[in-house]
Amino acid sequence: MKTSVILVILLLNTTLLFVEPLAKITAGINSWFFASTEVVLLIGYVTHKMVRDLKKAFEIDAIEIFRFKNFNNN
Repeated sequence: MKTSVILVILLLNTTLLFVEPLAKITAGINSWFFASTEVVLLIGYVTHKMVRDLKKAFEIDAIEIFRFKNFNNN
């Protein structure tokens, strides 16, 4: 428990070190640009995931078609 608390504190401290330089770099950029970019990336990810799952659902396995099953054994 102590180790995880120390790691969380170190992570937060490191994150705070990077916040100020990043704020200076992105000071002149409109925040709506970042928000819209995130939305476009999220829509692209969800679309890709849905198409991939749909492709897997309709994939035909040729070996399964020609495999004979014995339905008489219980």
